[in-house]
Amino acid sequence: KGYSYIFAAPFLIWFMGASFKHRISTGLIRLMLILICALSLNTGQYLRNTQAFGSPMWTHVSLTNESFDLKILWVNALRNVGIHLATPFEGVNENMAQAMAKLAQFFGEDINDPRASFEGKFTIDNNMSRDEDFSGNFFHTVLFAIIFALSWFYRGPKGKISFYVLSVVSSFLLFCLIIRYQPWHSRFHLPLFILFSPVAGAVLEHFLKQKSIVLGVLFFLVSIPWLLANDQHPWFGHRSIWVQPKLAQYFYKKPGLALPVVTISSHLKSIGCQQVGLIMSEDNWEYPWWVFMSGPGVRIEHVQVNNLSAPLKYPLGDFQACALISYEGQPPPFVMVGMSIYEPVGAIHTGEGLFTVFLKKPGIGTP
Repeated sequence: KGYSYIFAAPFLIWFMGASFKHRISTGLIRLMLILICALSLNTGQYLRNTQAFGSPMWTHVSLTNESFDLKILWVNALRNVGIHLATPFEGVNENMAQAMAKLAQFFGEDINDPRASFEGKFTIDNNMSRDEDFSGNFFHTVLFAIIFALSWFYRGPKGKISFYVLSVVSSFLLFCLIIRYQPWHSRFHLPLFILFSPVAGAVLEHFLKQKSIVLGVLFFLVSIPWLLANDQHPWFGHRSIWVQPKLAQYFYKKPGLALPVVTISSHLKSIGCQQVGLIMSEDNWEYPWWVFMSGPGVRIEHVQVNNLSAPLKYPLGDFQACALISYEGQPPPFVMVGMSIYEPVGAIHTGEGLFTVFLKKPGIGTP
């Protein structure tokens, strides 16, 4: 995720400051090694993103705030903390959301400022959800808030723990300042919780000594509902990951996709079609088609792309699909891709939308 650069920035500044403090040449060597590692892993992605969107890391979808000021920072910090404070009690959640709205108004800001909101209205209503896209980290947030306060009384290596805590907090604030708020931000905060864990371990060991083990056991116990009764990967019941076949588990999040994906994939395989074009938006699921269409010689590409990546060539060369699969609502009488014409031969309507299969019209567009 591009957010990683935001989280890493304060740590990189700290690291470089500490390196240059002793010897500039050593600091430069370390900086070069970091840059070489980053570029070796990401150069291909940087180049393709730059070709398509004019930026190595950002796409055409605006995920950044329209303004970068203290009011935006304040309201986003409130919301990004708030999504982790959901309790099992609806009344408590509503009162907490109202309190945060008043805190935002205290500085003359709207909690739902459109300049810093991706979509939707801010609420605290997931009731400690076990959905991996929306679940917060209530217990960790409370614990880390306590540890943040205690860290200033920590008597370990002087300066190091303070700089580390400041780096984590700076990463969070930088994230709030730059990135628009989204209801599913909790999963983007995972690196921050991981980064703060060493501080938690050091501070708890310092103040509680061996008793810190008890707290660790307690946190493991409270994690069991999310570990064993996850909405998408439950361990027990008729949907258990130990009972359901692997292929069925691909559709736990969107069960309406199972019928069209399985039916259409089986049909295309039965007629020997291995070159499949997909007509879909960025929010549609692509991965199941790769799973159920897998096999030697199978190639799947996006066609009729209408975003900034449309002018780019296919990395594997020219593509001639024998069939198209469309998610795009009511099908037209035909679809033209290049010099080939495709006609609808069937459709499946589910709760996820209308899925239409187009087959290439014989004798047209054939090289």
